[in-house]
Amino acid sequence: MNWNDLKYYLAIVRQGTLSSAARELGVNQTTVSRRLNILEKQLETPLIQKIDGKYIPTDIGQKIFEHTQSIELDAVAITHIVTDQDTSPSGIVRVTAVESLINHFLIPKIELFHDQFPNIKIEFIADSENLQLNRRQADVAIRLARPTEGDMVISKLAQIGFSIYGSSVYVSEYRAEKFEDRPWVAYTESLAQLPEMRWLASNVKNADIRLMSGSALSLATAIRAGVGIGILPCQLGDPFPGICRLSEDEPIVSREAWLLINKDLRNTPRVRHFADWLKRTVSENVNFLSGETINSPK
Repeated sequence: MNWNDLKYYLAIVRQGTLSSAARELGVNQTTVSRRLNILEKQLETPLIQKIDGKYIPTDIGQKIFEHTQSIELDAVAITHIVTDQDTSPSGIVRVTAVESLINHFLIPKIELFHDQFPNIKIEFIADSENLQLNRRQADVAIRLARPTEGDMVISKLAQIGFSIYGSSVYVSEYRAEKFEDRPWVAYTESLAQLPEMRWLASNVKNADIRLMSGSALSLATAIRAGVGIGILPCQLGDPFPGICRLSEDEPIVSREAWLLINKDLRNTPRVRHFADWLKRTVSENVNFLSGETINSPK
């Protein structure tokens, strides 16, 4: 049995369609279909069934999928044995976090890290989804909710505050009226489960939402343009030019930021140095991140 065929099978089950699996693997759809057929012929049993346009594993296919995931993790671990045993602080650290933290907190400070560790390269992945650390999609993650599963080293970083912001040009009008009477900008419906979106749904009935986006930076830009008022993380909204905080000094929503590290990498020099630097940087800016002080980060 060819391990490469199993990789194609994993992608099909995870993505649910041949076309999506092909995009993940960087090949064409015909190649994915051919590899699946080869694997099923080798095992002499069907592994996939198509239901409502989605590729779903059969009962035996599900068992093979679960075993293949374990094989994948072992293969990843073998691939990285050498790099994970680095004795000097060098190499690449892949860091995933939400866009606002990367662009408006980490990147402006990363030069200070490179001053100490010039041979460590940082790859930032702006993503709100939980990329799987054990599959090496990332080495380090910062998440605004504590994960409930996964083999990771987890530690709390800080509280992230959220407040209501409006364009500085129209600030007097905003303060003179109730928030319910103003147009809003907000995240897309796919992000309705976020605490800040739940606050909006609970506190502003029938909100007049004029613009939706999955990007906090896009919302901040729309707020500055006067499209509407909106909820932003304070570390983005407070220093953002052309907008100001409209709600009280106390943030309306607070979320916990958690640091996640692949368990196999916790003692790897490049990862350990970055994690230590990150914790120090966050501790120096704890009030700024929590939204308790309206000023610029250190």
